[in-house]
Amino acid sequence: MKINVIKTNRVNVQDNGFVIKNGVLESCLIKTGKVVIPEGVLAISPRAFARSYMLEEVVIPEGVVEIGDGAFFSCGNLKKVTIPESVKRIGQAAFEDTGLKEIRLPETMDYIGADAFDNACIKEAVLPKVMKNAGQKVFAMTNLTKVVIPEGFKLREGMFADSWLEEVILEDKNAAIPDHCFSGCIHLKKINFENVSSIGYGAFLKCKSFESVTLSENIKSIESVAFYGSGIRELFIENANVLKEKSIFELCNRLKSVVINARGKGPVKIPARAFAKCRVLADVKFTGSTKLITEIDRGAFADAGIESIELPEKLKIIGNGAFLGSMLKSIIIPRSVTYIGNKAFARCRSLSGSVEIPDDAEIGAECFRECTGICEVILPKGCDRIKQGTFCSCENLENVKNIENVSVIEADTFYMCMKLKTLDLSNVKSIGECAFLNAGLTGAVLKSLTSDGLGKCAFAGCVDIKEADLSESSLKHLPDEVFGGINARIILPDCIEWFGRECLSLTHINEVKIAGSARIDEHAFSRADICHLIFDKNIRAQISETAFADTKIKELDIPDCLYEQYKSIWDKIE
Repeated sequence: MKINVIKTNRVNVQDNGFVIKNGVLESCLIKTGKVVIPEGVLAISPRAFARSYMLEEVVIPEGVVEIGDGAFFSCGNLKKVTIPESVKRIGQAAFEDTGLKEIRLPETMDYIGADAFDNACIKEAVLPKVMKNAGQKVFAMTNLTKVVIPEGFKLREGMFADSWLEEVILEDKNAAIPDHCFSGCIHLKKINFENVSSIGYGAFLKCKSFESVTLSENIKSIESVAFYGSGIRELFIENANVLKEKSIFELCNRLKSVVINARGKGPVKIPARAFAKCRVLADVKFTGSTKLITEIDRGAFADAGIESIELPEKLKIIGNGAFLGSMLKSIIIPRSVTYIGNKAFARCRSLSGSVEIPDDAEIGAECFRECTGICEVILPKGCDRIKQGTFCSCENLENVKNIENVSVIEADTFYMCMKLKTLDLSNVKSIGECAFLNAGLTGAVLKSLTSDGLGKCAFAGCVDIKEADLSESSLKHLPDEVFGGINARIILPDCIEWFGRECLSLTHINEVKIAGSARIDEHAFSRADICHLIFDKNIRAQISETAFADTKIKELDIPDCLYEQYKSIWDKIE
């Protein structure tokens, strides 16, 4: 019989404890700290050595092409591994949670899996000159302090996240930094940004050790929160066009100085929350072709430490909350501005002096809310509406110019403006709820009010008002507490049909004429002092039992039927 023996790589169990099948090392009985993998092995099976706590050193021979997923996962005492040039693939989490101190990878590789060296103790690494693909967080949470990224090595998401890197050298002159690539690298001080072409989402998030950063014109895009919470102290942006996404530098609490250079094509927008919560930011300068900058988006400088800023001369839009809660002491708004958003300057409590709003500008709701230092506002000449809460709690506001053109004052507009004594309200047709609540007005002439032109509590708490003249208005409804508790002389029109709850309590009224189908609610005239109360002889009235509680009436004209119907009320009046 002729026997032909065919050579194969099939080995079941060798004397040295290796289990190898078809060239794949499946497991190994570890007897010492050092393992030398036999020649002829082509691949190391997934989890072949996982959690081998005795393992300290591994020598992988030339010819091995692949190291499987989790092959050496959690080998906490593994400090050294020799990887030959033949290896083209390293699987997911292959060396995760190992004690490796250094690693030298082959010059050319096809793939390194996600978390391959995650949380390893690596302090030094030589990366492949060419790597076609990789997973996320390959070197995340390692002890690397310096790394050179070869030109052919493509970075991936979170690749070095939360590592101990201090310096990164990019050999590719158009390197793309992916999402979260270096996020959480709190010791990272230096990277050659001149070789960067794009910066991904959160790429340098919370990199606390940056000092001075120059973002070159080579950079074409920067994604949201790219430098969120980083430690940058000085920032120079060579091309403002790259600022498109939100919160790029938000919460950079050490950032003191920013220079934004505008160039190329416009328009340029400072994006939403770009520098929000940069609490020590003191100096912002726009340079170059500043006329290209047309918009400061919502919250761009919200809660920032900025005290002064020279806005671009062609700026058109100041977005919602653009400077909300900032430390601005003064502001000059360019005449080019056409829109100032809701809460744009709200809570700028250091803002003082006079603020002039351009003639073509629309003012958003609560725009200057709680700007407690402002003493004067110059409204646009064409302003016919002041939106809700625009000057709410501006405690030192004394003068509002051009208000004679305003026809609508919305709710809470001058709430708590205690130093605001006089305003020309003669052309105002509508005043919203609490518009002047607890304000310092000493008088009001309201001759243009429409039938429902007053909101609840509109003048409540205005204790300094001596007289409010509504006699020429078309007002038909006095809403709840509109003049409640102000102890002032009120001159009413003859057309009011509905007196709301406590609408005139504590006031002094010379004459009240009530006609038609009138309604008088609870405590409407409570503790008021009325010289002459006149009910029309054809009146059909609905009067609350407490409408005139503790009211003083010197003279009452009332039809007999109405007197008899509500006799219990009149009998209690002095």
